[in-house]
Amino acid sequence: MREWTRTAAPETEPITAAELNTFLGTGFSVTGEGEEPSEAETKLGPVIREARALAERWSGRSFLTQSWRLSMEARDAGLLCRVLKFLHGPVSAITVVGVVAPGETDPEEPGEGEELPCALREGRDEAVLKAGESWPVVTGEDLLVVAYDTGVEDAEDLDPDVVRLVKELAALLWRHRGDGFVQGAESFLDNPDVAKLLAKFKGLQVDGLILAS
Repeated sequence: MREWTRTAAPETEPITAAELNTFLGTGFSVTGEGEEPSEAETKLGPVIREARALAERWSGRSFLTQSWRLSMEARDAGLLCRVLKFLHGPVSAITVVGVVAPGETDPEEPGEGEELPCALREGRDEAVLKAGESWPVVTGEDLLVVAYDTGVEDAEDLDPDVVRLVKELAALLWRHRGDGFVQGAESFLDNPDVAKLLAKFKGLQVDGLILAS
């Protein structure tokens, strides 16, 4: 079995509460007092986060910087070839490759002078074994763990269609907030604007998704 777990969520979002406030015409205050969040951030911030999460789930992509862990049982690890394909890309870095017992945390990152047995094939979301290297041997109930980072660091570097998609979904969530908020969100896939923006990601699959709280 292969299982993907998000271990660190994005710290920023594709759009700001002020931008969504303008788009919706809600008229919330965008200025907070001291370190307190503004009215727009308080009311629209959760909507933006949910919209981004939906867009990532439906597109199979990570938009802004976050971390993932791929765990494999011995049977699957033993069947690995030289190339390991990642989900939830674009992948920006592979941070850990190692073996852990069930329930344990990630293996330690390589120390100074130590290297991973694989390298990232940029633009293809793949890990490729280096010459003379092999994947760690997994036995019993232990797990092979590969940790990696995905997404882009700056929202300004996002594809404009990603920004539009999150904005459209946030608007739908806001307008349907009295309908149980996220319940029934799958119906948004019938929205022509949403469907058109998601079309560029058609064919990507997301399996074993577990989002960390």
